[in-house]
Amino acid sequence: MDSKTEFELCLNRIISLAKHREMVFQELKDYENEDSHNQLDVLDDTFKTTIKKEAKFLTSL
Repeated sequence: MDSKTEFELCLNRIISLAKHREMVFQELKDYENEDSHNQLDVLDDTFKTTIKKEAKFLTSL
């Protein structure tokens, strides 16, 4: 796979994850309980970790 294709796939993963995060956030924001806050925290941690991983990959191209 060439660098351009790898770059596009990486960006697509980031965009897909961001859309998923936003969708879940919209569903959970109406709930004011500890469980929904915990789910949002886990989601944000996953998002941040994945973004860092993808950014590191992008800089290696």
